[in-house]
Amino acid sequence: MLSFRQLDLADLPALLELQATVRQALPHPHLFQCEDEAYFVRVIAGSGAGFGAFDGAALVGYGTVTFPGVHAGNLRHDVPHLAIDPTEVAHLDGSAVHPAYRGLAIQRRLSVLRIAYAADKGARHFLLTISPMNPHSLRNHLNGGGFRVEALKQKYGGLWRLILYRALDCEEPTPVGPSERCALEDLESHQRLLAAGFSGIRLVSHEGVWQLSYEKVR
Repeated sequence: MLSFRQLDLADLPALLELQATVRQALPHPHLFQCEDEAYFVRVIAGSGAGFGAFDGAALVGYGTVTFPGVHAGNLRHDVPHLAIDPTEVAHLDGSAVHPAYRGLAIQRRLSVLRIAYAADKGARHFLLTISPMNPHSLRNHLNGGGFRVEALKQKYGGLWRLILYRALDCEEPTPVGPSERCALEDLESHQRLLAAGFSGIRLVSHEGVWQLSYEKVR
Protein backbone atom coordinates (compact mmCIF):
# COMPACT_ATOMS: atom_id res chain seq x y z
CA MET A 1 0.00 0.00 0.00
CA LEU A 2 1.27 3.47 -0.85
CA SER A 3 2.00 5.99 1.87
CA PHE A 4 2.62 9.73 1.66
CA ARG A 5 4.65 12.07 3.83
CA GLN A 6 6.72 15.23 3.80
CA LEU A 7 10.29 14.67 2.65
CA ASP A 8 13.38 15.40 4.72
CA LEU A 9 17.07 15.63 3.85
CA ALA A 10 17.55 11.91 4.45
CA ASP A 11 15.36 11.32 1.38
CA LEU A 12 17.66 13.33 -0.91
CA PRO A 13 19.59 10.37 -2.48
CA ALA A 14 16.34 8.56 -3.32
CA LEU A 15 14.84 11.78 -4.66
CA LEU A 16 17.74 12.40 -7.05
CA GLU A 17 17.70 8.77 -8.18
CA LEU A 18 13.97 8.88 -8.88
CA GLN A 19 14.32 12.12 -10.85
CA ALA A 20 17.01 10.53 -13.02
CA THR A 21 14.90 7.41 -13.59
CA VAL A 22 11.90 9.46 -14.68
CA ARG A 23 13.95 11.59 -17.07
CA GLN A 24 15.58 8.56 -18.69
CA ALA A 25 12.17 6.99 -19.35
CA LEU A 26 10.78 10.01 -21.19
CA PRO A 27 10.59 10.07 -25.01
CA HIS A 28 11.88 13.65 -24.96
CA PRO A 29 14.09 14.89 -22.07
CA HIS A 30 12.81 18.46 -22.43
CA LEU A 31 9.37 17.33 -21.19
CA PHE A 32 10.67 17.33 -17.64
CA GLN A 33 12.71 20.03 -15.92
CA CYS A 34 15.30 18.39 -13.68
CA GLU A 35 16.47 20.19 -10.56
CA ASP A 36 19.90 19.96 -8.98
CA GLU A 37 20.75 18.82 -5.48
CA ALA A 38 21.11 22.40 -4.21
CA TYR A 39 17.51 23.16 -5.19
CA PHE A 40 16.13 20.20 -3.25
CA VAL A 41 18.26 21.06 -0.22
CA ARG A 42 16.91 24.63 -0.20
CA VAL A 43 13.32 23.50 -0.56
CA ILE A 44 13.41 20.69 1.99
CA ALA A 45 15.39 22.80 4.45
CA GLY A 46 12.68 25.43 4.62
CA SER A 47 12.17 27.59 1.52
CA GLY A 48 9.27 25.33 0.60
CA ALA A 49 8.45 21.67 1.06
CA GLY A 50 8.65 18.35 -0.71
CA PHE A 51 6.22 15.46 -0.43
CA GLY A 52 6.80 11.87 -1.41
CA ALA A 53 4.83 8.76 -2.26
CA PHE A 54 6.35 5.55 -0.92
CA ASP A 55 5.85 1.88 -1.67
CA GLY A 56 7.24 0.50 1.53
CA ALA A 57 10.59 2.24 1.90
CA ALA A 58 10.93 3.01 -1.83
CA LEU A 59 10.25 6.54 -3.06
CA VAL A 60 8.03 6.25 -6.15
CA GLY A 61 6.75 9.80 -6.58
CA TYR A 62 7.48 13.31 -5.37
CA GLY A 63 6.32 16.90 -5.67
CA THR A 64 7.67 20.20 -4.37
CA VAL A 65 6.05 23.51 -3.51
CA THR A 66 7.76 26.91 -3.20
CA PHE A 67 6.78 30.49 -2.44
CA PRO A 68 8.13 32.97 -5.03
CA GLY A 69 6.93 36.14 -3.28
CA VAL A 70 7.56 39.37 -5.17
CA HIS A 71 10.55 38.04 -7.12
CA ALA A 72 10.66 38.23 -10.91
CA GLY A 73 10.35 34.46 -11.21
CA ASN A 74 6.81 34.49 -9.84
CA LEU A 75 4.62 32.91 -12.52
CA ARG A 76 2.01 35.51 -11.67
CA HIS A 77 3.86 37.76 -14.15
CA ASP A 78 3.00 35.31 -16.94
CA VAL A 79 -0.74 35.72 -16.30
CA PRO A 80 -1.19 39.49 -15.83
CA HIS A 81 -4.88 39.26 -16.75
CA LEU A 82 -5.58 37.46 -13.46
CA ALA A 83 -6.06 39.46 -10.26
CA ILE A 84 -3.46 37.74 -8.09
CA ASP A 85 -1.56 39.10 -5.09
CA PRO A 86 2.01 37.86 -5.65
CA THR A 87 2.51 37.39 -1.92
CA GLU A 88 -0.31 34.82 -1.93
CA VAL A 89 1.18 32.67 -4.70
CA ALA A 90 2.63 29.20 -4.34
CA HIS A 91 4.36 27.34 -7.16
CA LEU A 92 3.76 23.64 -7.53
CA ASP A 93 7.24 22.99 -8.87
CA GLY A 94 8.65 19.69 -10.03
CA SER A 95 6.66 16.51 -9.61
CA ALA A 96 7.29 13.08 -11.03
CA VAL A 97 6.14 9.51 -10.66
CA HIS A 98 8.15 6.35 -11.31
CA PRO A 99 7.05 4.86 -14.68
CA ALA A 100 5.98 1.62 -12.98
CA TYR A 101 3.53 3.50 -10.74
CA ARG A 102 1.69 5.68 -13.23
CA GLY A 103 -2.09 5.52 -13.34
CA LEU A 104 -2.50 5.41 -9.55
CA ALA A 105 -3.37 9.12 -9.11
CA ILE A 106 -0.10 9.67 -7.26
CA GLN A 107 0.60 13.06 -8.85
CA ARG A 108 -2.89 14.29 -8.00
CA ARG A 109 -2.55 13.16 -4.39
CA LEU A 110 0.80 14.91 -4.12
CA SER A 111 -0.80 18.11 -5.44
CA VAL A 112 -3.49 17.91 -2.76
CA LEU A 113 -0.80 17.64 -0.08
CA ARG A 114 1.20 20.54 -1.51
CA ILE A 115 -1.85 22.79 -1.81
CA ALA A 116 -2.90 22.06 1.77
CA TYR A 117 0.62 22.78 3.03
CA ALA A 118 0.86 26.05 1.10
CA ALA A 119 -2.63 27.15 2.14
CA ASP A 120 -1.60 26.72 5.77
CA LYS A 121 1.27 29.14 5.00
CA GLY A 122 -1.12 31.73 3.55
CA ALA A 123 -1.14 30.85 -0.17
CA ARG A 124 -4.39 31.44 -2.02
CA HIS A 125 -3.24 31.12 -5.64
CA PHE A 126 -1.39 28.18 -7.22
CA LEU A 127 0.61 28.20 -10.44
CA LEU A 128 2.68 25.63 -12.27
CA THR A 129 4.15 24.89 -15.69
CA ILE A 130 3.67 21.79 -17.83
CA SER A 131 5.04 20.95 -21.27
CA PRO A 132 2.29 20.92 -23.93
CA MET A 133 3.71 17.52 -24.92
CA ASN A 134 3.02 16.01 -21.49
CA PRO A 135 -0.61 14.83 -21.65
CA HIS A 136 -0.43 12.69 -18.51
CA SER A 137 0.52 15.56 -16.23
CA LEU A 138 -1.95 17.89 -17.94
CA ARG A 139 -4.78 15.41 -17.46
CA ASN A 140 -3.94 15.01 -13.76
CA HIS A 141 -4.18 18.74 -13.14
CA LEU A 142 -7.00 19.72 -15.51
CA ASN A 143 -9.48 16.84 -15.35
CA GLY A 144 -10.74 17.08 -11.81
CA GLY A 145 -7.64 18.79 -10.43
CA GLY A 146 -9.13 22.28 -10.42
CA PHE A 147 -6.46 23.86 -12.63
CA ARG A 148 -6.88 25.58 -15.97
CA VAL A 149 -4.45 26.71 -18.66
CA GLU A 150 -4.03 30.48 -18.73
CA ALA A 151 -0.87 31.11 -20.79
CA LEU A 152 1.76 29.57 -23.05
CA LYS A 153 5.27 30.90 -22.55
CA GLN A 154 8.88 30.01 -23.26
CA LYS A 155 10.57 29.13 -19.98
CA TYR A 156 13.73 27.38 -18.77
CA GLY A 157 15.96 28.56 -21.57
CA GLY A 158 13.36 28.62 -24.34
CA LEU A 159 11.20 25.53 -23.68
CA TRP A 160 7.49 25.94 -24.32
CA ARG A 161 5.37 25.58 -21.22
CA LEU A 162 1.68 25.92 -20.51
CA ILE A 163 1.00 27.99 -17.39
CA LEU A 164 -1.72 26.46 -15.20
CA TYR A 165 -3.62 28.27 -12.45
CA ARG A 166 -6.12 27.51 -9.74
CA ALA A 167 -7.42 29.43 -6.76
CA LEU A 168 -7.52 27.84 -3.33
CA ASP A 169 -11.30 27.76 -3.14
CA CYS A 170 -11.79 26.87 -6.77
CA GLU A 171 -14.91 25.47 -8.30
CA GLU A 172 -15.31 23.73 -11.63
CA PRO A 173 -15.14 26.42 -14.34
CA THR A 174 -18.53 27.53 -15.65
CA PRO A 175 -18.51 27.90 -19.46
CA VAL A 176 -20.05 31.13 -20.75
CA GLY A 177 -19.65 30.66 -24.49
CA PRO A 178 -18.48 28.41 -27.29
CA SER A 179 -15.66 25.92 -26.88
CA GLU A 180 -12.85 24.99 -29.23
CA ARG A 181 -10.28 22.21 -29.20
CA CYS A 182 -6.72 22.13 -30.43
CA ALA A 183 -4.07 19.44 -30.58
CA LEU A 184 -1.41 19.71 -27.89
CA GLU A 185 1.37 20.25 -30.42
CA ASP A 186 -0.53 23.09 -32.16
CA LEU A 187 1.21 25.97 -30.37
CA GLU A 188 -0.23 28.64 -32.67
CA SER A 189 -3.79 27.61 -31.81
CA HIS A 190 -3.00 27.65 -28.10
CA GLN A 191 -1.68 31.18 -28.41
CA ARG A 192 -4.64 32.34 -30.51
CA LEU A 193 -7.23 30.98 -28.09
CA LEU A 194 -5.48 32.28 -25.00
CA ALA A 195 -5.15 35.74 -26.58
CA ALA A 196 -8.90 35.67 -27.28
CA GLY A 197 -9.68 35.13 -23.60
CA PHE A 198 -10.21 31.38 -23.56
CA SER A 199 -8.95 29.08 -20.81
CA GLY A 200 -7.89 25.47 -21.32
CA ILE A 201 -10.05 23.45 -18.96
CA ARG A 202 -10.00 19.79 -20.00
CA LEU A 203 -7.82 17.32 -21.83
CA VAL A 204 -9.59 14.93 -24.17
CA SER A 205 -8.52 12.17 -26.52
CA HIS A 206 -10.12 12.26 -29.97
CA GLU A 207 -9.28 9.49 -32.44
CA GLY A 208 -6.03 8.83 -30.62
CA VAL A 209 -4.96 12.50 -30.57
CA TRP A 210 -4.71 14.46 -27.32
CA GLN A 211 -6.59 17.74 -27.52
CA LEU A 212 -7.03 20.61 -25.09
CA SER A 213 -10.57 21.91 -24.79
CA TYR A 214 -10.70 25.71 -24.50
CA GLU A 215 -13.72 27.63 -23.21
CA LYS A 216 -14.52 31.07 -21.92
CA VAL A 217 -15.27 30.67 -18.23
CA ARG A 218 -16.32 32.68 -15.22
